[in-house]
Amino acid sequence: MLSTYHLYKIYWLSAVGEYTAMAFLPLIPAALYELYDKKPLTRRRARKACAELVVGFGMLLQVHLLSLEMTVLATAVFCLLHLRRTFTKPVLLTWLKAAALTVLLNLWFLLPFLTLMLSGDYNNMYTGSPENGGQIVKNCGLRIAELFGWQKNHNNLGPELLAGGFVLLWCWLTLRERDAQPEGVNRKDIRVGLWAVGFAALACWMSTNTFPWQAVGHIPVVGRILVAIQFPGRYLSLATVLLVLAAACGLSALRRTGYARPVAVLLLGVSVFGAALFFRDQQADTAYLGDGGQLIYSEYKKFNIGWYFDGLYLPDGAHETQNGYESTVPVTTVEVTSIEQADGITTLTCAETTGQDQHAELPLLYYPGYTVIEGPGTAFKTANGLVGVTVPANYTGTIRVTYREPKRWLAADVVSLVTLVGVLLIIRRKKCKGKRKDQPEKG
Repeated sequence: MLSTYHLYKIYWLSAVGEYTAMAFLPLIPAALYELYDKKPLTRRRARKACAELVVGFGMLLQVHLLSLEMTVLATAVFCLLHLRRTFTKPVLLTWLKAAALTVLLNLWFLLPFLTLMLSGDYNNMYTGSPENGGQIVKNCGLRIAELFGWQKNHNNLGPELLAGGFVLLWCWLTLRERDAQPEGVNRKDIRVGLWAVGFAALACWMSTNTFPWQAVGHIPVVGRILVAIQFPGRYLSLATVLLVLAAACGLSALRRTGYARPVAVLLLGVSVFGAALFFRDQQADTAYLGDGGQLIYSEYKKFNIGWYFDGLYLPDGAHETQNGYESTVPVTTVEVTSIEQADGITTLTCAETTGQDQHAELPLLYYPGYTVIEGPGTAFKTANGLVGVTVPANYTGTIRVTYREPKRWLAADVVSLVTLVGVLLIIRRKKCKGKRKDQPEKG
């Protein structure tokens, strides 16, 4: 909560998706803790891990896809490093159940999203071309000095996370010999913490400009997806959560030594100190900006950051301005009398006098689903990323266009709803069974 990187995402960048994702990231290592314990996996622990995976990955899918991408990558590496354990029957079945439930519960979003991303009409979110995308990402990486330093915007790990990692390493160095361990020290805590530190170090490296992102960008298909990260500093989200986990493991290992309480107080003090430094610098550099009658905080003095970056998610060819969307390529070739919009319906009144099929462009961003509901013609995507309408030869009159969600998308909505109802019914039935078992026998 007091991590300076976490505060940076909330108060400096207003990155709602990223800082919301950080609330659900801890569920993934919690599930891995259950699945990859050396003890045999019981049904109760398998159900718990499955629920954590479904909620964790499902919420990442809903709030921030790039955090999901980073987490899936880190989890895949972890599973490959524990390949033998991963392919044991109970662990593999838990993964398959969690994956199936996550997909089914989120199919209402996944199907439209994949339809758009695979259509080839929405490439603005990717960084450059496949040839130079990796180099662009590399150039946006943090310098190592910035990673551990005190930039004015505090886009770094912060003192509390580094201190937590050092606590874990200190425990490992001082308690690794069995003879030196006080009675009751759990070596599992140190082992889990070391895994967290190792992956945190990898995430930190990937956030810097020393990581070979230019080589990653050249990997067929996968490289294109990985460089969609845009700013490699986002990997500090993973590093933050993992270093917090490492600190918790270190404190857990110290509980039997008598050092846990003073070290915890020290870590809390360092966290409060780091947060205080952040707010000192943040308050000194913010300014009020007015946009549509709404006041917002931003470190930028000239731009509304919400508007400035929206072009990443527009259809190819669309050009956003502060007054709407401009047409850089001429599309309309018919005489347009009027274009009116009301109740989600756009009404075009036009006249075609050349004797050939012509086109008219409407002030609507194109997405699959726009269709002509009254009048002749068909809707299509123009070179400007807007909705166009084909006007038949010699037609004079009105054409009405509105959005209709494709039927396969509606089917996906039904599948997700049925899955959710089924999961809730199963949970309710198990709770009822548990209550009946706890009731004393009559007589």
